[in-house]
Amino acid sequence: MRLRILFLIFLSLPVFPLLSYWEWTPETGRWINPKYAPKPTSQEQWEYAKQFYENEEYEKALREFRKLIKYYPRSPEAPKAQFLIGEILERMGKLWEAAQAYQKVVENYPSNPQLEEVIQREKRIADTLFENPPQGIWQRTKEKLGESHWKKTAKVYQMILKNAPYSKEADALKFRVGECYFKSGEFEEAFQQFKELVREYPTSSLVDKARFYMALSRLSQSEASPYDEELLERAILSFKSFLDDFPQSSYREEAEKHLSELLEKKAEKLYKIAEFYEKNLSFSSAVLYYQEICEKFPQTSWGRKAEEKLEWLKKFGFY
Repeated sequence: MRLRILFLIFLSLPVFPLLSYWEWTPETGRWINPKYAPKPTSQEQWEYAKQFYENEEYEKALREFRKLIKYYPRSPEAPKAQFLIGEILERMGKLWEAAQAYQKVVENYPSNPQLEEVIQREKRIADTLFENPPQGIWQRTKEKLGESHWKKTAKVYQMILKNAPYSKEADALKFRVGECYFKSGEFEEAFQQFKELVREYPTSSLVDKARFYMALSRLSQSEASPYDEELLERAILSFKSFLDDFPQSSYREEAEKHLSELLEKKAEKLYKIAEFYEKNLSFSSAVLYYQEICEKFPQTSWGRKAEEKLEWLKKFGFY
Protein backbone atom coordinates (compact mmCIF):
# COMPACT_ATOMS: atom_id res chain seq x y z
CA MET A 1 0.00 0.00 0.00
CA ARG A 2 2.81 2.39 0.95
CA LEU A 3 4.65 1.73 -2.33
CA ARG A 4 1.48 2.44 -4.29
CA ILE A 5 1.03 5.80 -2.54
CA LEU A 6 4.65 6.76 -3.22
CA PHE A 7 4.27 5.82 -6.89
CA LEU A 8 1.15 8.00 -7.22
CA ILE A 9 2.95 10.91 -5.58
CA PHE A 10 5.85 10.49 -8.03
CA LEU A 11 3.46 10.54 -11.00
CA SER A 12 1.89 13.72 -9.69
CA LEU A 13 5.23 15.57 -9.68
CA PRO A 14 5.56 18.15 -12.47
CA VAL A 15 7.97 17.15 -15.20
CA PHE A 16 8.98 20.62 -16.30
CA PRO A 17 10.94 21.60 -13.17
CA LEU A 18 13.16 18.57 -13.78
CA LEU A 19 13.68 19.51 -17.41
CA SER A 20 14.24 23.16 -16.58
CA TYR A 21 17.80 22.35 -15.50
CA TRP A 22 18.68 21.68 -19.14
CA GLU A 23 18.55 24.18 -21.98
CA TRP A 24 19.29 23.98 -25.68
CA THR A 25 21.97 26.49 -26.73
CA PRO A 26 22.36 27.21 -30.47
CA GLU A 27 25.89 28.62 -29.85
CA THR A 28 27.22 25.26 -28.71
CA GLY A 29 24.63 23.03 -30.37
CA ARG A 30 24.13 21.13 -27.13
CA TRP A 31 21.72 20.58 -24.28
CA ILE A 32 23.43 22.02 -21.23
CA ASN A 33 22.81 22.50 -17.55
CA PRO A 34 23.07 26.25 -16.81
CA LYS A 35 24.90 25.45 -13.58
CA TYR A 36 27.80 23.98 -15.59
CA ALA A 37 27.31 25.97 -18.78
CA PRO A 38 30.07 27.91 -20.51
CA LYS A 39 29.85 31.62 -21.02
CA PRO A 40 27.82 32.78 -24.06
CA THR A 41 30.93 33.30 -26.19
CA SER A 42 34.40 31.79 -26.36
CA GLN A 43 35.95 35.19 -25.60
CA GLU A 44 33.91 35.54 -22.41
CA GLN A 45 34.79 31.99 -21.39
CA TRP A 46 38.46 32.75 -22.02
CA GLU A 47 38.39 35.87 -19.87
CA TYR A 48 36.52 34.03 -17.13
CA ALA A 49 39.05 31.15 -17.06
CA LYS A 50 41.97 33.56 -17.29
CA GLN A 51 40.92 35.26 -14.06
CA PHE A 52 41.30 32.00 -12.14
CA TYR A 53 44.65 31.40 -13.83
CA GLU A 54 45.98 34.83 -12.91
CA ASN A 55 44.80 34.37 -9.32
CA GLU A 56 46.58 31.00 -9.19
CA GLU A 57 43.30 29.16 -8.59
CA TYR A 58 44.56 26.40 -10.81
CA GLU A 59 41.91 23.74 -10.30
CA LYS A 60 39.16 26.21 -11.24
CA ALA A 61 41.22 27.51 -14.14
CA LEU A 62 41.71 23.97 -15.47
CA ARG A 63 37.98 23.31 -15.28
CA GLU A 64 37.09 26.49 -17.16
CA PHE A 65 39.78 26.16 -19.83
CA ARG A 66 38.67 22.58 -20.45
CA LYS A 67 35.11 23.79 -20.70
CA LEU A 68 36.19 26.32 -23.34
CA ILE A 69 37.85 23.58 -25.40
CA LYS A 70 34.86 21.28 -25.03
CA TYR A 71 32.22 23.81 -26.10
CA TYR A 72 34.26 26.04 -28.44
CA PRO A 73 36.90 23.68 -29.93
CA ARG A 74 37.36 25.74 -33.12
CA SER A 75 37.50 29.14 -31.49
CA PRO A 76 40.64 31.32 -31.61
CA GLU A 77 40.91 30.92 -27.84
CA ALA A 78 40.95 27.08 -27.86
CA PRO A 79 44.67 26.56 -28.68
CA LYS A 80 45.64 29.20 -26.13
CA ALA A 81 43.48 27.45 -23.54
CA GLN A 82 45.08 24.09 -24.33
CA PHE A 83 48.55 25.61 -23.96
CA LEU A 84 47.68 27.09 -20.57
CA ILE A 85 46.29 23.75 -19.41
CA GLY A 86 49.77 22.35 -20.02
CA GLU A 87 51.37 25.26 -18.19
CA ILE A 88 49.07 24.90 -15.19
CA LEU A 89 49.71 21.17 -14.92
CA GLU A 90 53.43 21.84 -15.14
CA ARG A 91 53.20 24.40 -12.34
CA MET A 92 51.27 21.88 -10.26
CA GLY A 93 54.11 19.39 -10.68
CA LYS A 94 52.07 17.01 -12.85
CA LEU A 95 54.76 16.77 -15.48
CA TRP A 96 53.58 13.71 -17.41
CA GLU A 97 50.06 15.14 -17.66
CA ALA A 98 51.52 18.52 -18.66
CA ALA A 99 53.51 16.95 -21.50
CA GLN A 100 50.37 15.25 -22.80
CA ALA A 101 48.46 18.53 -22.63
CA TYR A 102 51.20 20.40 -24.54
CA GLN A 103 51.21 17.65 -27.17
CA LYS A 104 47.52 18.23 -27.80
CA VAL A 105 48.39 21.78 -28.90
CA VAL A 106 50.53 20.26 -31.67
CA GLU A 107 48.08 17.51 -32.61
CA ASN A 108 44.84 19.49 -32.48
CA TYR A 109 46.12 22.91 -33.56
CA PRO A 110 49.10 22.25 -35.88
CA SER A 111 49.17 25.79 -37.31
CA ASN A 112 49.42 27.35 -33.87
CA PRO A 113 52.34 29.80 -33.56
CA GLN A 114 53.26 28.38 -30.13
CA LEU A 115 54.67 25.18 -31.64
CA GLU A 116 58.31 26.05 -30.91
CA GLU A 117 57.44 27.02 -27.34
CA VAL A 118 55.58 23.70 -26.92
CA ILE A 119 58.68 21.76 -28.03
CA GLN A 120 60.89 23.69 -25.60
CA ARG A 121 58.51 23.01 -22.73
CA GLU A 122 58.27 19.32 -23.56
CA LYS A 123 62.08 19.20 -23.61
CA ARG A 124 62.22 20.87 -20.21
CA ILE A 125 59.73 18.35 -18.81
CA ALA A 126 61.56 15.37 -20.33
CA ASP A 127 64.92 16.50 -18.93
CA THR A 128 63.38 17.11 -15.50
CA LEU A 129 61.82 13.65 -15.48
CA PHE A 130 65.09 12.08 -16.65
CA GLU A 131 67.17 13.83 -14.00
CA ASN A 132 64.71 13.23 -11.15
CA PRO A 133 63.60 9.57 -11.02
CA PRO A 134 61.25 8.48 -8.21
CA GLN A 135 62.89 8.11 -4.81
CA GLY A 136 61.87 6.10 -1.78
CA ILE A 137 59.93 2.88 -1.31
CA TRP A 138 56.51 4.53 -1.64
CA GLN A 139 57.38 6.16 -4.94
CA ARG A 140 58.85 2.93 -6.34
CA THR A 141 55.75 1.01 -5.24
CA LYS A 142 53.52 3.50 -7.07
CA GLU A 143 55.67 3.00 -10.15
CA LYS A 144 54.98 -0.72 -10.17
CA LEU A 145 51.24 -0.10 -10.17
CA GLY A 146 51.26 1.95 -13.37
CA GLU A 147 53.37 2.82 -16.36
CA SER A 148 56.97 3.25 -15.30
CA HIS A 149 58.59 6.64 -14.83
CA TRP A 150 61.24 5.80 -17.43
CA LYS A 151 58.71 4.67 -20.02
CA LYS A 152 56.76 7.90 -19.59
CA THR A 153 59.99 9.88 -19.90
CA ALA A 154 60.85 8.00 -23.10
CA LYS A 155 57.44 8.87 -24.53
CA VAL A 156 57.96 12.58 -23.86
CA TYR A 157 61.29 12.50 -25.72
CA GLN A 158 59.52 10.65 -28.53
CA MET A 159 56.87 13.38 -28.65
CA ILE A 160 59.64 15.93 -29.21
CA LEU A 161 61.22 13.82 -31.96
CA LYS A 162 57.85 13.49 -33.64
CA ASN A 163 57.34 17.26 -33.50
CA ALA A 164 60.86 18.19 -34.63
CA PRO A 165 62.45 15.17 -36.39
CA TYR A 166 65.18 17.25 -38.05
CA SER A 167 66.32 19.35 -35.12
CA LYS A 168 70.03 19.55 -34.34
CA GLU A 169 69.37 17.72 -31.06
CA ALA A 170 67.51 14.81 -32.68
CA ASP A 171 70.36 12.31 -32.21
CA ALA A 172 70.75 13.25 -28.53
CA LEU A 173 67.00 12.95 -28.01
CA LYS A 174 67.03 9.53 -29.66
CA PHE A 175 69.84 8.44 -27.38
CA ARG A 176 67.83 9.58 -24.34
CA VAL A 177 64.90 7.45 -25.52
CA GLY A 178 67.20 4.43 -25.60
CA GLU A 179 68.57 5.27 -22.14
CA CYS A 180 65.06 5.51 -20.71
CA TYR A 181 64.11 2.06 -21.99
CA PHE A 182 67.44 0.72 -20.74
CA LYS A 183 66.78 2.12 -17.25
CA SER A 184 63.25 0.70 -17.32
CA GLY A 185 64.66 -2.80 -17.93
CA GLU A 186 63.20 -3.07 -21.45
CA PHE A 187 66.52 -4.06 -22.96
CA GLU A 188 65.28 -5.27 -26.35
CA GLU A 189 63.46 -1.96 -26.92
CA ALA A 190 66.55 -0.09 -25.77
CA PHE A 191 68.69 -2.07 -28.24
CA GLN A 192 66.32 -1.19 -31.07
CA GLN A 193 66.33 2.52 -30.18
CA PHE A 194 70.15 2.66 -30.15
CA LYS A 195 70.22 0.70 -33.41
CA GLU A 196 67.84 3.22 -35.01
CA LEU A 197 70.09 6.08 -33.89
CA VAL A 198 73.07 4.47 -35.63
CA ARG A 199 71.02 3.95 -38.81
CA GLU A 200 69.25 7.32 -38.87
CA TYR A 201 72.17 9.52 -37.75
CA PRO A 202 75.30 7.78 -39.10
CA THR A 203 77.47 10.93 -38.79
CA SER A 204 76.47 11.64 -35.20
CA SER A 205 79.17 11.87 -32.54
CA LEU A 206 76.99 9.54 -30.47
CA VAL A 207 77.28 6.57 -32.84
CA ASP A 208 80.08 4.81 -30.91
CA LYS A 209 78.27 5.40 -27.61
CA ALA A 210 75.06 4.03 -29.11
CA ARG A 211 76.92 0.93 -30.37
CA PHE A 212 78.41 0.45 -26.90
CA TYR A 213 74.94 0.68 -25.35
CA MET A 214 73.64 -1.81 -27.88
CA ALA A 215 76.21 -4.22 -26.49
CA LEU A 216 75.26 -3.29 -22.91
CA SER A 217 71.63 -4.01 -23.75
CA ARG A 218 72.58 -7.47 -25.00
CA LEU A 219 74.65 -7.99 -21.85
CA SER A 220 71.72 -7.04 -19.63
CA GLN A 221 69.42 -9.41 -21.53
CA SER A 222 71.92 -12.20 -20.99
CA GLU A 223 72.22 -11.47 -17.27
CA ALA A 224 68.43 -11.49 -16.93
CA SER A 225 68.31 -14.99 -18.52
CA PRO A 226 71.56 -16.69 -17.42
CA TYR A 227 70.65 -20.08 -18.93
CA ASP A 228 69.92 -18.73 -22.41
CA GLU A 229 72.94 -19.59 -24.53
CA GLU A 230 71.72 -17.57 -27.52
CA LEU A 231 71.55 -14.36 -25.50
CA LEU A 232 75.06 -14.97 -24.18
CA GLU A 233 76.33 -15.43 -27.74
CA ARG A 234 74.59 -12.22 -28.86
CA ALA A 235 76.24 -10.28 -26.06
CA ILE A 236 79.70 -11.64 -26.93
CA LEU A 237 79.24 -10.81 -30.63
CA SER A 238 77.98 -7.31 -29.84
CA PHE A 239 81.08 -6.44 -27.82
CA LYS A 240 83.42 -8.03 -30.35
CA SER A 241 81.76 -6.06 -33.15
CA PHE A 242 81.99 -2.83 -31.17
CA LEU A 243 85.69 -3.32 -30.43
CA ASP A 244 86.42 -4.15 -34.08
CA ASP A 245 84.58 -1.08 -35.39
CA PHE A 246 85.67 1.44 -32.73
CA PRO A 247 89.22 0.58 -31.64
CA GLN A 248 89.87 4.13 -30.41
CA SER A 249 86.61 4.60 -28.53
CA SER A 250 86.66 5.97 -24.99
CA TYR A 251 84.43 3.01 -24.10
CA ARG A 252 87.01 0.46 -25.29
CA GLU A 253 88.43 -0.41 -21.87
CA GLU A 254 84.98 -0.99 -20.37
CA ALA A 255 83.92 -3.02 -23.41
CA GLU A 256 87.02 -5.22 -23.12
CA LYS A 257 86.25 -5.83 -19.45
CA HIS A 258 82.67 -6.90 -20.22
CA LEU A 259 83.82 -9.10 -23.11
CA SER A 260 86.42 -10.79 -20.91
CA GLU A 261 83.77 -11.57 -18.30
CA LEU A 262 81.40 -12.94 -20.93
CA LEU A 263 84.13 -15.16 -22.41
CA GLU A 264 84.91 -16.46 -18.92
CA LYS A 265 81.24 -17.27 -18.45
CA LYS A 266 81.00 -19.05 -21.81
CA ALA A 267 84.20 -21.03 -21.20
CA GLU A 268 83.00 -22.03 -17.74
CA LYS A 269 79.77 -23.43 -19.19
CA LEU A 270 81.74 -25.51 -21.70
CA TYR A 271 84.16 -26.68 -19.00
CA LYS A 272 81.30 -27.94 -16.83
CA ILE A 273 79.90 -29.87 -19.79
CA ALA A 274 83.33 -31.41 -20.36
CA GLU A 275 83.58 -32.35 -16.69
CA PHE A 276 80.15 -33.99 -16.86
CA TYR A 277 81.30 -36.23 -19.72
CA GLU A 278 84.59 -36.96 -17.99
CA LYS A 279 82.86 -38.04 -14.76
CA ASN A 280 80.61 -40.31 -16.78
CA LEU A 281 83.69 -41.82 -18.46
CA SER A 282 82.74 -40.39 -21.88
CA PHE A 283 86.31 -39.29 -22.44
CA SER A 284 86.07 -38.69 -26.19
CA SER A 285 83.20 -36.19 -25.68
CA ALA A 286 85.02 -34.56 -22.76
CA VAL A 287 88.14 -34.13 -24.91
CA LEU A 288 86.14 -32.39 -27.66
CA TYR A 289 84.82 -29.81 -25.20
CA TYR A 290 88.21 -29.25 -23.57
CA GLN A 291 89.74 -28.75 -27.00
CA GLU A 292 87.02 -26.27 -27.96
CA ILE A 293 87.78 -24.25 -24.82
CA CYS A 294 91.51 -24.23 -25.63
CA GLU A 295 90.87 -23.11 -29.21
CA LYS A 296 88.18 -20.46 -28.61
CA PHE A 297 88.93 -19.20 -25.10
CA PRO A 298 92.68 -19.60 -24.56
CA GLN A 299 93.03 -16.36 -22.56
CA THR A 300 90.43 -17.33 -19.97
CA SER A 301 91.17 -19.10 -16.70
CA TRP A 302 89.09 -22.02 -18.00
CA GLY A 303 91.30 -22.22 -21.08
CA ARG A 304 94.33 -22.89 -18.92
CA LYS A 305 92.41 -25.47 -16.87
CA ALA A 306 91.26 -27.19 -20.06
CA GLU A 307 94.90 -27.47 -21.23
CA GLU A 308 95.84 -29.12 -17.96
CA LYS A 309 92.92 -31.53 -18.29
CA LEU A 310 93.94 -32.50 -21.84
CA GLU A 311 97.53 -33.15 -20.70
CA TRP A 312 96.27 -35.33 -17.85
CA LEU A 313 93.88 -37.28 -20.10
CA LYS A 314 96.64 -37.76 -22.68
CA LYS A 315 99.11 -38.88 -20.05
CA PHE A 316 96.82 -41.66 -18.94
CA GLY A 317 95.90 -42.63 -22.48
CA PHE A 318 92.29 -41.51 -22.53
CA TYR A 319 92.78 -39.94 -25.98
